[in-house]
Amino acid sequence: MHVTFFFVSFFSLILASKGREIDPAQVASSNEKTSQAGTGAPRLPIYDAGPWIGGKEVADSNTFTWASTNSTIQNFNWAEGRPNSASSNDGIALDCSLEFKWIDLDNSMELPFLCESPPNPPAPTYTCPEGFDLVGKFCFATGSETLTWDQAQSYCSSLTGTGKLVEIQTDEEMEQLKAYLADNCLGSSWIGAEQVPGADNVFRWASTRRLVTVGDWDVAQPEPDDDGNQDGVGVICDGLLYDWGKEQLHLYPLCEATPIVT
Repeated sequence: MHVTFFFVSFFSLILASKGREIDPAQVASSNEKTSQAGTGAPRLPIYDAGPWIGGKEVADSNTFTWASTNSTIQNFNWAEGRPNSASSNDGIALDCSLEFKWIDLDNSMELPFLCESPPNPPAPTYTCPEGFDLVGKFCFATGSETLTWDQAQSYCSSLTGTGKLVEIQTDEEMEQLKAYLADNCLGSSWIGAEQVPGADNVFRWASTRRLVTVGDWDVAQPEPDDDGNQDGVGVICDGLLYDWGKEQLHLYPLCEATPIVT
């Protein structure tokens, strides 16, 4: 928990924190004693009061709620004889001279305040289905036999439920694929792009039908479509792309699968 000390009245603090992720602390402890610092208007030395935490009184009822949720406070840590302030709509502060017991004070007093924010979520962990290698956050696998494009697509889907020929959607995935090929390339491999029917040198990813916009083509690639057959896209070991007839060539299947995120 990050702790910041300033002098401010309780309800100025509540207004300042509205619409932000940081609220006055609702369950707070501290092992640092704070003192008044700087210049400005004098402040009343009530005990060794402060910092404010996020509890507030409902009118003059001695019933207190958490400011961010308006839920009634169930677990208390009041100092002996507290709450006893004669004012209404009090705030709750910690008494640094009394093991940080709670004290209720007029909300217009300027005291240090203690803020809290939710912790950062843990970084996700990625694992791959059996037979796939994790590279960054991507899962890749290469078949050991050369196949036509359609056969290669069927091979990838047979490995796992999300298996398919690699479809490169981002520059990050392209870089991770090149890293994988540097250690695992068996030769020219099919990936999951195919020619748009009737469109010369326009290619799309098979599963999404999105046009291919990521990746670098090899020299003089893609070639003009002069045979009328639908081409598939392959990749050579340095990561460059080329197009060849889907049924004319047998290449290694270069597969990907959705990683398991925990």
